[in-house]
Amino acid sequence: MAETIVHKMDSILRDEVAKKREEFDRYTESHIASLDKENDFHSQRMRHHNGEAQQLVENEKKYQEMAEQLRMRLEEERAELERCKERLEELKSEEATITPELAKVEGEVHNVQKEVDVLSTETKRHLAAREYRMKEMTKGIKFYQERLGLNFMRSSDGVMKFEFVNINPENPGKVYSFTLTLCDSAPSGFKITNSSPTIENADEIVANMSDFGKIVITMRSAFRKHALGE
Repeated sequence: MAETIVHKMDSILRDEVAKKREEFDRYTESHIASLDKENDFHSQRMRHHNGEAQQLVENEKKYQEMAEQLRMRLEEERAELERCKERLEELKSEEATITPELAKVEGEVHNVQKEVDVLSTETKRHLAAREYRMKEMTKGIKFYQERLGLNFMRSSDGVMKFEFVNINPENPGKVYSFTLTLCDSAPSGFKITNSSPTIENADEIVANMSDFGKIVITMRSAFRKHALGE
């Protein structure tokens, strides 16, 4: 009977141990599952934080590069600003030099303008005198046209051509001509530039004749002597 009781007690103990072991296994499995779940959660969080950390590292690198670019640009702008300041100082120095030079040039321009005004006045006076001489010559020509068979032509450049007829008794219609130009460098103020037929030393003949009428008469006489073979 004692053995029976021991056997029963042993059986009960075994059942209790098995039951406790089963409970412990369930608890252990449940706890391990919970730990695995939490470990997965923490792993996901860790991967997320690692990704964020990597992104922060990349962003930091990018910002450092941008900061370096901005620093270099700032240095370039500072250097450009220094160059502008130096150029400004140079311009100020040039301005200080140019101002008296400009005043000097303005004075020279004023003097030149005065000289131009004087020359303009003298030129107008000279042109007026020349025009008066031309008018007087034209009046004299009309007289000689009637008396000496003279024909007169005047070009726009101040050259005058004179043609004579009634020079050669054997050929009264033959034309004798010469051209006369106003020349300020000549003693008489006139210069014979051409004659037909050629009169030797024509300029010397009229060199000291300032009277237009005398020049015409002298040239007509020279043509007549030429026609008569004198």
